[in-house]
Amino acid sequence: GDTPSSSTTAEKPETGDTPSSSTTGLSDETFFMSDLFQAYSGDQFPEHMDVASGKALERKYRAIQEEFYKESGRRPLTPNNARQWLARVKGRGLRAQFWEWCSGSGRLSLCCLLAGLIVAFPVDFRYGWDLGLPAHQAVLKEIQRELRPEVLFMAPTCTPWSVSSNGRAEHDRRRDQEAELSALEFMYDAARWQMSQGLTFAVEQPASSSMFRLSPLERLASDPDVRYTTFDQCMFGAQDEHGAPIRKSTTFLSNRKWKEILEACPFGKTVPRYTFVIYCN
Repeated sequence: GDTPSSSTTAEKPETGDTPSSSTTGLSDETFFMSDLFQAYSGDQFPEHMDVASGKALERKYRAIQEEFYKESGRRPLTPNNARQWLARVKGRGLRAQFWEWCSGSGRLSLCCLLAGLIVAFPVDFRYGWDLGLPAHQAVLKEIQRELRPEVLFMAPTCTPWSVSSNGRAEHDRRRDQEAELSALEFMYDAARWQMSQGLTFAVEQPASSSMFRLSPLERLASDPDVRYTTFDQCMFGAQDEHGAPIRKSTTFLSNRKWKEILEACPFGKTVPRYTFVIYCN
């Protein structure tokens, strides 16, 4: 979730029902009951984190402004109110078309919401969620079974698996990777469940990330029903703060065909794909 992706369209999956506001019988407001939630007032990181980890997240998120709740006016669903919310909606047929984990700014969820999709609450550190914590995993697993999201989109942090981490001491890099394994194992299980139900999952990483080779997600990559889709973000308007296009080659690991985003930079033959940040002109 370090860099939010632009909203894109995708091929309709071959199996699984597509929910709509008419079939759920519930209003969109059901996702965000105001009597349970406090209005978004800033980042609230997981309560169990130590001070050093919390401060590290604060520094990271200063550069990733929250967009979903600020722009939508909705109220955050967090580990503190999720059980109450679930008790109210359970068994009422509430479905989601899109659910985002490791949402960063929440821009992708916001774009899907503005496009008219039924969007579940974004899951991220900044809202108090920790995908590596068993207690949080249990709640999210139960909600996944209840909402049956048509698309579960996950963008776990790429830092320990990125090209830029290769310059670090090996023991430090391995320590950081091991710290992510619980969350990645949980994402693997969530993706497998999506597949078993005829639903879609997608995991996003930079094209140069080693996560799909060196983590629990490698087991997904070896499944014949799962494929890679790699594209260049400059083809969808990715720019730096000065307006210069940035290539940023990105890969989706998914059980869905994303034909509409198969766009490669026209400078691809002269510019290396696996550079951390590359300008296209």
